[in-house]
Amino acid sequence: MRACLSITQESRTLALSAGQFVFYTGAQRYRITAEGPHEFLVVRIPTASIALRHSHFADAIATDLSAAPSAPLLRALLEELSRLAVPPSLAAGAHVSDALIAAAHAVIADSRDPGSAAVTSRFHAFVLWLEDHLSEDGLSAEDVANAHFVSTRYVRRVFAANGTTVSALIRQRRLEQIRNDLVDPAYRDTPIRTVAERWGLADPAVFSRAFTRQFGLSPRRYRALHMRQGQPDARDWHQPAIEPTPEPAGPVGG
Repeated sequence: MRACLSITQESRTLALSAGQFVFYTGAQRYRITAEGPHEFLVVRIPTASIALRHSHFADAIATDLSAAPSAPLLRALLEELSRLAVPPSLAAGAHVSDALIAAAHAVIADSRDPGSAAVTSRFHAFVLWLEDHLSEDGLSAEDVANAHFVSTRYVRRVFAANGTTVSALIRQRRLEQIRNDLVDPAYRDTPIRTVAERWGLADPAVFSRAFTRQFGLSPRRYRALHMRQGQPDARDWHQPAIEPTPEPAGPVGG
């Protein structure tokens, strides 16, 4: 039987057994201890991808979330990831990352006090509408409000109740769409600037900084490393060009 692992943060300590997970953030002091030799997996999730204010995320830190309805989904994804003999390709890894972030969002949502059914339904409707209009210029809370015949203040309140803002969600989803296009063979000859403009990010400097913060690599390097996969000089394709800022993560005892 393997030794028990524990993590302490926010004045809370949680002991983990094999297969369990916990959220913590590298932006605050934490301590991980084990009774003896122990193996565990750490998945680093960019703070921008979680898109939650600290007050919302803090409730999930160093907390037992094993009873959350969505916990088995995140646990299964993490366990399968820990068993991979070869890391996924850059293109596949992007989709795996999306799945992990979505599962993490689900667990965090389960850990929060449930909002009203109306607010939850509205939020999903707003997000689906935004997904269909991401390529349009000047997309804003006002556009969402006009499309649904509600006030801009109400739209912002619904997004705030779900721990994010309209602008943050738009920026995150646009960057994800651009990332997908950059590694899509169909767009390999399309200039990066053109790809970014297609998704509403026309300022090259602003786009490049946002992309690098989100994915840890510049757009040019991200695409170049993907295109070099399988070549003799592509040994370091998975290594980030910069050291990411402190991010939430979930270790899995194992």
